[in-house]
Amino acid sequence: MRRVWAEVFSPAGEKLGSGHIQLAGVSVTRLLDGAGTVTVDVPGMNLRARSLLTAQRRVLVYQGEPGAAPRLVGQGIVGKAGKGQSPSGWSLDIDGPDLLAELKDYNTLFNRQYNNVPLEDVITELAALAGWSAEVEPSDVTVVARFDWVSVLKALQTIQKNNGLHLRLGDDERTLEFGAFGQDAGITVKNVETGGATSDDIAIIESIRVVEDSEKIFNMIFPVGSGEGEATVTLAKSTRPWVRSMAGADGRTIYYVSDEDSIAAYGVKQKPAQYKDIAPLTNSEASKIEAANALADATLADLAWNSQPQRTYSVTLRKCRRTLKPGDTVRLMYSGPMRFDDGHLIRELPDERIDARFYITKVMERLTPTSSTVSLEISNIDRGRQDAAAAVMEAVERIEQRNLKPQRIQQTMVFHYKDHYSDLSNSTSEWEIPITENLFSEVISVKLRIRLVRASFGGYVELTGGNFWASYYFTRSLLYAKLTADIGWQTNGTPPVQTIERNLVTAGGDVNTGYYAEFDVTNDFLNSAGGLYCTHLIRFTGVATSIVATDLIRINGAFVPAVLVPPSPINYATGEVAADLIFVGIVQSNAPA
Repeated sequence: MRRVWAEVFSPAGEKLGSGHIQLAGVSVTRLLDGAGTVTVDVPGMNLRARSLLTAQRRVLVYQGEPGAAPRLVGQGIVGKAGKGQSPSGWSLDIDGPDLLAELKDYNTLFNRQYNNVPLEDVITELAALAGWSAEVEPSDVTVVARFDWVSVLKALQTIQKNNGLHLRLGDDERTLEFGAFGQDAGITVKNVETGGATSDDIAIIESIRVVEDSEKIFNMIFPVGSGEGEATVTLAKSTRPWVRSMAGADGRTIYYVSDEDSIAAYGVKQKPAQYKDIAPLTNSEASKIEAANALADATLADLAWNSQPQRTYSVTLRKCRRTLKPGDTVRLMYSGPMRFDDGHLIRELPDERIDARFYITKVMERLTPTSSTVSLEISNIDRGRQDAAAAVMEAVERIEQRNLKPQRIQQTMVFHYKDHYSDLSNSTSEWEIPITENLFSEVISVKLRIRLVRASFGGYVELTGGNFWASYYFTRSLLYAKLTADIGWQTNGTPPVQTIERNLVTAGGDVNTGYYAEFDVTNDFLNSAGGLYCTHLIRFTGVATSIVATDLIRINGAFVPAVLVPPSPINYATGEVAADLIFVGIVQSNAPA
């Protein structure tokens, strides 16, 4: 007869009690990429078991067959207890999550960074935070990530999702397995009895049904990372070859990743997506490129899971003598009618003939001393089903963690400079603008505003960043000049029907409040020879010049006569010049790596 028993340990791993506890039965659920469950049934009169199986203690469940080594069936944490009644008497039912849930109780703390660190090193370090060991499949993946106040399990799941990989509870106590998986489990699942039915390589189907047949696919993702609005991380700096671009609704370039085979098969299915865990670790250019590449990798993994319809089968097996693990694959050979049952709708489907390999996404095993049942959920895609409750919990967790993680926000910053002169015609001012990585993560726009107060002279402004200079020429008179122009259509020699007055430049003021001009100097800063992050220089040079009504003023590439208001310059020997540099950029608080 089969024996099923449990051994009880403290949370620290200390064995409690002598010997073991005989069980009336055990139910174990193993999940791909998450914690499963363990439920043990104990005869209600077993007072020793009732005293040992208390909250948060650890339970290891074994199965023993005559002449065979014991098999570890499940590892669980005692959660809640209930009572059950059967013809043989009442029993105590103890259930809780499997041991993988222990990783939820340990935290990454603040600012745990990995900058191009090999995958195996990262997973090993995270598992060790909880006192676990890790078995990581060989991979050339490197991790770029930052974690702030998230559980160890959440950090592991984030890395798993963003790289198209998987995790599961290992065979040994407190061991995590991490990798692509997909190994052959070594069995064929069939609904036809054959001469090989006595082999452990064959498992017979007792029942089969389709539990998910999803047509909700997407094959073109427009991703962004951390941040809001203009401050979000995009694929603009990615060097991955699968990144594509197109013009957006406002003419700006937007970036995406697509699956051309899926588009050819199912048509275009577009989806915007945000990966809030992906952000630059620092404000350096290299870090921004790494973040963009991490975003491209996560998007590609998402496409692999969602660019084709997913079909999931629930299969109940008879005579399954192997320990099956989520993430491995089985061969399904089936011929006959099929039932669709997703919990809401049941319908009969036409006969199907299936001979294909499927991923195991969920294993449910029920053992008693006299019987055993194994049920599987298998899918053509290596991704388990997520029920509504799990989706809600994940959304709540993202909201709760948002305020604990540094955010990328858009911010405006103004640099103000001012000098006073007794003779503006022989004046020069130089102002330094130090732009560092700690000031802005990225710069969206820069406006330069020059203002002259009680001055009749104009001047020109030069910007330098490294070895690059740009000059902007203006005068008081030009700022205040207006042009009278006729507009409207002329038909058959008929004069224009409307006459209006237009400002030549976006400027204003008068002799008392001052005159100002505004220039867009964004490209001068972004494309300067010294780069954005350096000390830039503004130089103002006053010039003694007067513009009269007969002068020509350049407007949109053409020279037109100036109409001055007032009609002639007013000369002042003294004056004040002021400059405002208005930066609009993205700020992200990054602790030192």
